[in-house]
Formats: sequence, structure tokens, C-alpha cells
Amino acid sequence: MNECMEYLRPTIPCRKHLISSLYNYLGYEDEPFPECLFILGDKGTGKSKTIAAVLKYLKHVHVIVNCIECYSLKILLENILNILSGHELTPENNYSSFAKCDCFSDFVQSMQRISKVNSVDSYVIVLENAERLRDMDHTVLPSFMTLKELTKLNICTILVSSIVFEKFSSKSGLPEPITINVAQYNQEELLKIMALDYNYNKTILIQKFGNTISKATVEDLDEDFYTSYLNAFLHVFYRVCRDLPELRYMARICYIEYCRPVIESLILSGDTTKLWRHIAPVLKSALGTLYQRIGLQNCLSNNDNITGLQNCRDNSELLLPQSSQLPGYAKYLLIAAYLASYNAAKEDKRLFVQHHGKRKKRVQDAKNKAKVTEKLSTQIGPKTFTLDRLLAIFFAILEEKIGLTCNLLAQITTLVQLQMLVSIGGEVSIDSAHFQCAVGLNYIETVAQSVGFNI
Repeated sequence: MNECMEYLRPTIPCRKHLISSLYNYLGYEDEPFPECLFILGDKGTGKSKTIAAVLKYLKHVHVIVNCIECYSLKILLENILNILSGHELTPENNYSSFAKCDCFSDFVQSMQRISKVNSVDSYVIVLENAERLRDMDHTVLPSFMTLKELTKLNICTILVSSIVFEKFSSKSGLPEPITINVAQYNQEELLKIMALDYNYNKTILIQKFGNTISKATVEDLDEDFYTSYLNAFLHVFYRVCRDLPELRYMARICYIEYCRPVIESLILSGDTTKLWRHIAPVLKSALGTLYQRIGLQNCLSNNDNITGLQNCRDNSELLLPQSSQLPGYAKYLLIAAYLASYNAAKEDKRLFVQHHGKRKKRVQDAKNKAKVTEKLSTQIGPKTFTLDRLLAIFFAILEEKIGLTCNLLAQITTLVQLQMLVSIGGEVSIDSAHFQCAVGLNYIETVAQSVGFNI
């Protein structure tokens, strides 16, 4: 185990517990694999990379598949068989899979056949985003968890998820897996990992400023200077975001602005106080552009001063719709979500139904209308709404008539993943979820204009 730790430490830092746990369960040749491991941890905590590195070091025959990409059972099973058997989809075989799997029994037989052909009886199957298996037939998840018993082979199924196992419900019941918890990176660990990007960011800095940066300045921008910058960066970002990939990206973008006054000989590289005063408003403004990568990048590329980056928070909502290229129905869903968030449910019939009947004017209505004009609904919301209400408004504002399809529901999930919608309490089923619209009026006006809708 110590050799494995030393080998993986340079590339997989701060994941000693996960590496040692995986090695204890999978690293000894004379011991059989456990039936199922459940790796629980938030996104951006290094679960997938650590698992892949350990399995590669142990030289186990393994396959890593993403259950989001393999959205049906047939695609999932055939993809696993293709990788384990070394089968490639080529024009010569008419892009056909190693074996057709219409049910799990076909998959079990194919696994036994692969084992006989390759003379290998030990396999590791890693299923990322394993919570998606709940959307398939209720027998799929327990079958994967007991695959070792079904195939009579030494197979370990590793389920990787950010949702606790208690929320994996099944009609036929589930065996209890061995759970390995992966904690979020603390601030010291994030600093240590992000410091590994020094050479890469140094190269980007030289490419950005070209001949305007001298060799002496490059020497001043050493690793200590970069570590000082990361401390300032994490001081602002750590409480808001702990997603390592996003933090690394934002740190790389803002580092250019941090180095600009040093390169232009306006501030000395050792004057941390002036550098903090320079970068603090930039970092605080950049908080508003988290996960809106294109908007922030455009601000940095089109503006050579701090003002441009500070204005990026206001302009990002206008830049993002042009770059994200949302599908047509997704745009209407986003418009419907905004209308549901900033209008009372009792007004839906009057706003979205043509023949809703006449409404008598009363003195109280006039007073209420006066109050509304004083305080707009956009200053009160956003309010939560149900899936049924979202779809009702969507079908009301959509000119063409369409049915409720899986693709339509998938676009709602995509909007949640893009953080344009906020899902509340919908971990088990989308039907039980409540939503909030997370984008502003300027964004919606741009989206509505692109589809010809008067918001």
C-alpha cells in the first residue's frame, strides 16, 4: 500500500483515505473482491480520478461508464461489454456491439463468455452518477449490486454518487453496500492542489502579455507569489464555492488581472497590501460569474482594466444566452419558469387562458393595483413553483401543440444542471420537486427576444 501511496501522491494529492480504502478492498490478489462499493461525495472532490488512478495502478481489468451518457439499459450494458471485451465499433462490423443485451440475463451470459475467451475472471465495473439507475427498471440496481453472485465471477461493482444511499429506493429491496465517504477539500487542501497549476498558469501569462513581460518580472512571479495570490483568491471564494474544477478555472482567469499591475510596473510583486486592494474588487465581482465561463472570459479578453471585469457581473446575463445556444423548448421552459416565479399562482388563469371570464372591477382592486405599482413583483421574488405549474404555463405560451415527452423533461433537468433553475426537494422524483428561476430580467428579455416572445 505504501508504494501505491507514493506513486499516486504527485498526481492525486489529499485523497489518502480514498486510496487506502480502495487498495484494502481491491489491492490484494489472494482475496476476492467485495460485491459492491458505494463511493459517496460531492461533485468536484476527485472521486472519479482517484478510482481510475488506483485501478490503473493495480492493473485490474475495469470499465468506467457514466450513467448520464448511457441513458438506457441497452446502451449501458452493451457499452460495458464492448470495453471489457476490447470490441471496437468500426465500419467493417457495421458499428455493431459485441453482443445484444435486451435484458440483464443476456448481459450475465455475455460476461461469462468474455471471461472464458480472455481467461480472466476478475473485473471491476465503475458506474458514475449511479443515481440515474433509479430511473431504469427496478431490477437493474440490485442486479448490478449482486453481479458477482449472478455471474459466478470475481466482479466488484463500484457505484459513484453524490446522493446518500438511503435515497436509492427499490421495490425488490437492495443489499447493503460498503460505503466510502469522500469529504470535501478543505482550504489547505485546495491551496495545495491549485498550487500545482503554477507552471501552466505561468505559460498562459507569458502567452497573454508576450513581449511586454520581461525576464526579471517572470522571475518575480515565482511560486511564492502564486501561493500568495491563491490565499487571497480562496479567502473570497472558499465560502461560496468548493467545486475544484470551477475554482481552478476562475483562479486561472483572475490571475491574469492580479499580475497586470506588476507587469506594467505599477505595483511591486512583494507589496501584498496594494495587490490585495487591486484584486479584491475583481474577485468579488467575479463571484457573480461562477459557472458562466464564457461571459467572464469575454470580459477579460475585451477589457484591459478592472472596470471591465467589474461590469462583467452585469453583462454576463446578456452574453450567456448568445453563447449557450439553448434549444427552442428550453428557452420557452426558462421563460415559463420566470413567469411562474414572479407571478402569483392565482393570476395564471387570467394571464394565460384566453376565455377566463370577466372580472368585476372593485375599489379594493384599484388599491391593490396601486400597491403593486409601488413594489414590482420582480423585486419580491423569485417564488417557488411546482412542475405541473411550470408545464401548464409552458404549454400556454407555446404556439405549437406538443405532448409531454422524455426529452422535454430532460431539458428541465439540464436547466437545473446549468443552474438556471434551482430544484428544491426533488432528489427522489422530479414530480415532487419545487423550482425557482435563478436568472434575472435582463437574461429573460434576451432569451424571449430570440424566440419572438414579448415578456
